[in-house]
Amino acid sequence: MLKLSRITLTTNHLPELSQLLSQLFETEIIPQTRGVLLKGEQDFLLLPQTKGKTKESSFLYVFDEEEEFDSYFNKVNFMRYRQGQEPLKLSQDEKERFFKVLDPDGRTWQFSYSSLQSP
Repeated sequence: MLKLSRITLTTNHLPELSQLLSQLFETEIIPQTRGVLLKGEQDFLLLPQTKGKTKESSFLYVFDEEEEFDSYFNKVNFMRYRQGQEPLKLSQDEKERFFKVLDPDGRTWQFSYSSLQSP
């Protein structure tokens, strides 16, 4: 999976976003003076939005291994099952398989695997 050093996000839903990202990325929730640090292989710094709507963004995570992608997809659906949510369905086009998760602030997190190798 793509590894970034740290992503900083503002949120109107600090507890909900903290829990979602903690489960998705298997991070530890560490309260901070101004927000929350999610510490793990992928770090997130979540800061409360002071005013207005959170600016929507999207994120793409690409898996190198099909088995890793399938395992992650099953993990996310099990997480959704425990929360009483409908399972996600895989989407597929000629190039890749993917699924999307929408966070409480309206950001899209896309997880994908492509069997095509880059030239």
